[in-house]
Amino acid sequence: MVDGMTVDVAQELAVFLRGCRERLAPAEVGLVRTGRARRTPGLRREEVAELAGVSVDYVIRLEQGCGRRARSSRRWRGRYG
Repeated sequence: MVDGMTVDVAQELAVFLRGCRERLAPAEVGLVRTGRARRTPGLRREEVAELAGVSVDYVIRLEQGCGRRARSSRRWRGRYG
């Protein structure tokens, strides 16, 4: 068990989140090009964290299958809730 989630669920969530991040283009979520070259397709973890209102470290932990359940941020709730 990983912070209240079974390992299988945590790994499934990790695979899902990585896949979504890799499939989304920055333009699809309203981000403008910064001129920095992208080494991989999709959004950067920093961009996902900014859009979700969480830390980059948290995004990394979720993608590694070892994150905890997050409290929703006020900014996220205000924008999307």
